[in-house]
Amino acid sequence: MSSTARTLGLGLAFVVAATTLAVSFHSIRMDDAYISYQYGRNLAEGRGFAFNAGERRLGTTAPGHALIAAGLLSVAGPEGLPGLMSALGAIAWATQALLMFLLLAPRLGTLAAGAGGVAVLVGAAGSASVVPMETNLVAAAALAALVAAERGRAIPAAAAAGVAALLRLDAALLAIVLAAFYGGRELRGPGRATWPRRALGPLLAFLAPLLPWLVFATVQFGSPLPATAAAKVNVTPPAEYALHILRDGPERLFGQADPVAVTVSVALAAGGAVAAWRAGGAVSLLPVWAALHALAFLALRPLTLFRWHLYPYGLVFVTLAFVALALLARSHHRALRVAGPLAAATLALVVGVRTAAAPGSWRNGYWGGQRHDVYVALADWLKARTPPGDRVAILEVGTVGYYSQLRLVDKAGLVTPWTGELPAGTRFEVMVSHQWPGHLAGNAPPPTSPLHQGRAPVAEFRRGRFAAWVYVIG
Repeated sequence: MSSTARTLGLGLAFVVAATTLAVSFHSIRMDDAYISYQYGRNLAEGRGFAFNAGERRLGTTAPGHALIAAGLLSVAGPEGLPGLMSALGAIAWATQALLMFLLLAPRLGTLAAGAGGVAVLVGAAGSASVVPMETNLVAAAALAALVAAERGRAIPAAAAAGVAALLRLDAALLAIVLAAFYGGRELRGPGRATWPRRALGPLLAFLAPLLPWLVFATVQFGSPLPATAAAKVNVTPPAEYALHILRDGPERLFGQADPVAVTVSVALAAGGAVAAWRAGGAVSLLPVWAALHALAFLALRPLTLFRWHLYPYGLVFVTLAFVALALLARSHHRALRVAGPLAAATLALVVGVRTAAAPGSWRNGYWGGQRHDVYVALADWLKARTPPGDRVAILEVGTVGYYSQLRLVDKAGLVTPWTGELPAGTRFEVMVSHQWPGHLAGNAPPPTSPLHQGRAPVAEFRRGRFAAWVYVIG
């Protein structure tokens, strides 16, 4: 096949895949994503980069995502923006698959690269569950940086790494990996005397998208580090988080983490990592980046509920596992030459079927459609009954804040400080079903009209097992 035909074929496959994913997953919603949407909406509508207008608190870990939301608000409007952002996340998911193929093919061959790209495309990394968030966009930018680096284009690689870091600051880990690898190679080469001058271009390219935000955030908020860090960091014991990392890859790959799944998946990923390292170039940086990302979050140890924190690690893990299966086609043993690619194809089919069911699962799930529908109805009710200037206290602020445009008190301490005491001017307090101990663990229905601090609710919203109750405070 000629290079032109191959390029056209890849382009057509990408368009079909991106369109299919965008249409299929544009309705997925996540409460956390609405925090960035709200920052973007306030910015676009002239109220500044804030969750509550007029309050200076950096409560999003994804400033670049909020800036994209601000830019797209005029195109989609407040009602259409969430769907457009989810479609964008789905397109970034397809982009990851294409970039993974382009990264792996020159070093590992078409079969292994195809297996890695298909692994991403069918959703083995869990891309479907994070389409509303910045996660897929960050990974796409990071892979674009690696592809550019593999092709010897240092300035585009650095610029893509800067975009990834703007989208989410922890993506700067990839820039560190790239700088250490390629900088070290330059220092060992014959051109080390002129290396500082030649490094200036990539450094400026990396800072171009990121530095304006760092300066603005420092002036506006006192630091570019989000306030969410204090609320999320070091809340999980080290051993528990290490176990969470160990289980993450197998759960993405097989949907479970029993001893057999862990043993098989870790062995496959380790085999793929060895092959990637031996391949050299930017491909060898994939396992390094994944390991560094996992170690960084082992140091930070946020809640294990926030699984998307480990997405770059999971992305590389499942890709390398598929690569290892595909590379068995080169084995000296005929049985392995057949079994490896066949196992990869079977696993891709199983994962693809699971991913195809994700929109329906989300729509009927407790943390997905049930929660979203309750929060949208709750936002409408609160908006009609909360006097101007009064506040509403709630544990999860994203969806309610975006649709109600009220001033919220965040009981998780992300977008507003939280001391455990409701501030003056709080009109309503909202309690949700998983705030009652044992509800989630016992799979029991939410309590009916529960008393909270001796008060009965004035309104109840319910869908499935998810429920929310409103209590009058002032």
